Amino acid sequence: MTNTLPAVHADRRYRTASLMGRVAIEAPVWQLALTYVVIAILIFFVMGGYLPISGTRDSSLQTMVSSSDTLWGEIFLLGMWAVGLTIMAPWTRAILATCGRMKAMICLPILAIVSIAWSQDPGNSFRKGIFLLLGTLFGFYLVRRFSATDLGQIFVMAGICAGLLGIVVSILLPEYGRDSFNGDAWQGIFRSKNGCAQIMLFLLSPAVAFSFSTRGMEMIRFLLFPVTAVLLVMSMAKTSWLLAPGFLLFMGTLAALRRFNRRDVLFAFGGGVALLIAAGFAVPYILPLVLESLGKNADLSGRMPLWTSAMVSILKRPMLGYGYAAFWTGLKGESLNIFMSTHFEIYQAQNGLLEVWLEMGIVGVTLVVLTLGKAVKDAVTCIQRGHSQAVNWYIGIVALTVIYNVDESFLATAHSVPWLMYIVACTGLAAEARRLRSNYAAGGDGGRR
Repeated sequence: MTNTLPAVHADRRYRTASLMGRVAIEAPVWQLALTYVVIAILIFFVMGGYLPISGTRDSSLQTMVSSSDTLWGEIFLLGMWAVGLTIMAPWTRAILATCGRMKAMICLPILAIVSIAWSQDPGNSFRKGIFLLLGTLFGFYLVRRFSATDLGQIFVMAGICAGLLGIVVSILLPEYGRDSFNGDAWQGIFRSKNGCAQIMLFLLSPAVAFSFSTRGMEMIRFLLFPVTAVLLVMSMAKTSWLLAPGFLLFMGTLAALRRFNRRDVLFAFGGGVALLIAAGFAVPYILPLVLESLGKNADLSGRMPLWTSAMVSILKRPMLGYGYAAFWTGLKGESLNIFMSTHFEIYQAQNGLLEVWLEMGIVGVTLVVLTLGKAVKDAVTCIQRGHSQAVNWYIGIVALTVIYNVDESFLATAHSVPWLMYIVACTGLAAEARRLRSNYAAGGDGGRR
């Protein structure tokens, strides 16, 4: 992957403690400016692409409006993407080459845009599809423009900014930063309390996977842990309470596997699969106890009847769905039938694959599964041939994506930090696996970074 800090002309240097994992290097002012621009765009994704004002998103069964529907909201969106396209422009050739390698990933936003032909809301499908395409290209850009370590540090910096802003807004501006319908749970600058916990856990992932070479970045990395813990607790997102320790254990296991040879790694992998199978048999006995401890009922807080109703709608249009970002239209269209059967307001299927199926049919689901299958294949290649901290990070992101989308949904979502990081993880795994295969074919050992 491309080195982020190229040679610097002697007449324009700026001494700084490196944010890019090197000790007190000299970087040009424009290089630092680029880093902060990328962080700003990531904060834009943290906010879901919405202008941070009162009434960022007001939804009801009759209407769904947001700040992005206003003139200032549109200016905010277009302005942020104008900046994004400006920094991406010099890397157009590299991004297009990545599109050719990540065919299933790039076909998702193309399918989303094409879905205007059968969408219940063609305008929204086109608009959101364009943003999904831009976000996908931005993910490709990040992987090609920055090394894995540098990119990890950028996400850590974005996590600190988002986390501290979230805490400040939740305390000082409770009318903006708290969910009054859920016990004043903190949501900060995020779109929801669950999104707050979810995004912070994703942004914590590079802090878990990497160790950085500068004291400043190590301090920031360690600070992200308590900041994330505060928001996880105060957001009252109980799913994330359960996932956080499991994720830390999973990442610790991945790190430990780096010390073993290939045969031991494969043995550990087989043992892990056996444990998962055993856990599957134990779920019917353990799940009721877990749900009770989380304050949820046996139907997963209404998810089971919701999924049943969603499948009824899916079977009416199984191949292509109802159009990207066009299914949940309140009292109009097919979503009315789900409301009539479940008797509560809902604006997503609470399951990633079901949501994609509703919007883009089995074709969209197939594309998502293909991206996951390729990521798993590339991950196995990397683990067998000497995986790095970067590979552990990518695998952790993929694991979080799969687990979260069991009872939540962000697959193929525009302006979503978790989906952006999934794109980064899949693309990064593909690049690393390709490098290792090339080294192996040339007689090298692949090495560890």
